[in-house]
Amino acid sequence: IRRQRQMCIRDRAIVNPSLSDARFMHTIGTIYTRMDKLEDAQVVIEKSLQIKQNALVENDLEVIVGSIQLGLLYKKLALYKKSEEQLLTAIVAMQKHQDSDLSQLAYAHNHLGNLYKKIHVYDKAIAQHLAATALREELGDKKLLADSYNNLGVIYLLQLKYKEAGQYINNALVLYETQYGEFHPFVGIAKSNMSRIVEGTTYDFVQAEKYLLEALGVFKKAYGTDHYNTATLQVNVMSFYNRRMEYKKALDFYNENSETMIASLSLIHISEPTR
Repeated sequence: IRRQRQMCIRDRAIVNPSLSDARFMHTIGTIYTRMDKLEDAQVVIEKSLQIKQNALVENDLEVIVGSIQLGLLYKKLALYKKSEEQLLTAIVAMQKHQDSDLSQLAYAHNHLGNLYKKIHVYDKAIAQHLAATALREELGDKKLLADSYNNLGVIYLLQLKYKEAGQYINNALVLYETQYGEFHPFVGIAKSNMSRIVEGTTYDFVQAEKYLLEALGVFKKAYGTDHYNTATLQVNVMSFYNRRMEYKKALDFYNENSETMIASLSLIHISEPTR
């Protein structure tokens, strides 16, 4: 009898789902996303948002959060047009909201900027990250502000606009060091990016090498010597020496670190946090 009752309750929820059902689906969708079960996540998150849209006004915070969540999921699924539509919908709805959550609004701008960066629409990416930066400056959240500075710096760096990149990455580095301490991975990311900027602007290769080795030291401290991120940065160090035609340094560095460098399969530069 108990089992039959549970089935009846479940069936009613499917036929006539409530807001409670939608909230539960939202939670399940988040769990599926974190487990990388993206197709399962898509089913429940889309259903959750549909229920909320039918039951609530368009600028209700629950609808907005659902749109953001679905937009991020679509980005993971490489459904970029759908992702853009959901994030833009969330931003417009939040801007109409009397009690707009500025932190959530900045979050949406930030992730829309990351989407545009992903598809190489850099002017739109910059506009969205500037919007997120302005909100985070207003809110005074220095950790998230540092992320926005770094995100802007990376976009300029991708376009080889080293001057603009340097201003933002340096601002991010200062905040990361004051907010997290000198051995946090974000500090290593910023120093790695600063190495590339210095190499591309002032051609101060001594300073560029210093930033790069400091970044490696941070990663070893934060991740250990056998972590993929550490190994990737070791490959970047050797590549730096190779570009400088300092072949002896490159070989010596390789011989000292070959066991961990083998773990890295590409020359991907670690670039930014995405919050």
